[in-house]
Amino acid sequence: MKPPRTLGLVNTPEALQRHLEIVSKVLSNISFGYTTSNSDGNMNMECYKATGTTPGAANTEFSVTHTLQHVPIGFIILSTQPAGHIYKSTTAWTAATNSALGKVYLKSDTASVAFTIAIV
Repeated sequence: MKPPRTLGLVNTPEALQRHLEIVSKVLSNISFGYTTSNSDGNMNMECYKATGTTPGAANTEFSVTHTLQHVPIGFIILSTQPAGHIYKSTTAWTAATNSALGKVYLKSDTASVAFTIAIV
């Protein structure tokens, strides 16, 4: 469910109740899905889930491809093994086009970290 563009004035108890009901419905249905598949039927958040392993040397840039039609604004780490910090590199991120996948460029302070991320 998408919220309406405007909810009107929230200046009465009834309007506040309606507003809270709409917000509750919208927020309770947000889901990354139940698997790491990007075709997960339960996923309703615009993101691209990716898995991989960081390079064998710490702080080395690597890229992760995605199919998002916009330049991503960030990523959420879903899991790592072993522990490590994955962070944004300085190379500009790109959007996917009809002929090419988009890319985000990351680094990790720990070598060989298996990761699952959601690119948003």
